[in-house]
Amino acid sequence: MRVFTILILSLLLQLMVSHADEFCAHSGPGCESLSESSLLKLLDKFISALKTGKSSKVVDLYRKKNPLLLATLDNSPITNTSGLTTYFDKFLLNSPVATIIQTFAFLDGNILAGLYNFEVNVLSEKCAPKKCGPTTSIQCSHDCRTIVRARFTFFYECNKNIWKIAHHHSSKLPFQTNETSNNVHHAWK
Repeated sequence: MRVFTILILSLLLQLMVSHADEFCAHSGPGCESLSESSLLKLLDKFISALKTGKSSKVVDLYRKKNPLLLATLDNSPITNTSGLTTYFDKFLLNSPVATIIQTFAFLDGNILAGLYNFEVNVLSEKCAPKKCGPTTSIQCSHDCRTIVRARFTFFYECNKNIWKIAHHHSSKLPFQTNETSNNVHHAWK
């Protein structure tokens, strides 16, 4: 089944790369294709924004007009900044900590895809955020955390020399395994 998952991801990426020129036509002047290291820095920026716990920091990484998020923990496509804010407000209550497992950089389409793990809070009666006056503490003990293995695709668009996330797909792997991180990176032109 794992081979099937990788095959589907590969086909999706090939489709996106084959239509990348359509998207790149909307990029602003002075925006060159991204290098592998630049794509990885943009992914690090996303992970750092998650660490802040502030949805506004994460949402700022997406383009303002017609962003698309096919989210890990939501069944509906999210297509505007208010939807992104609502999703990340809820998602960040889980105190996500991301670890990159593997990346695939498609340099001619400004696309980064791969696998990551999220360590997140398990919210239940035993493991719920604690109310502390007007604020909520989301520090849960190790017993109340779990690992969610997921795949991702980020398509970046440049506008006024600033790279933004135009499309982001993230989905839980259908079969959760105990694989460990080996941080493998691949790049194609």
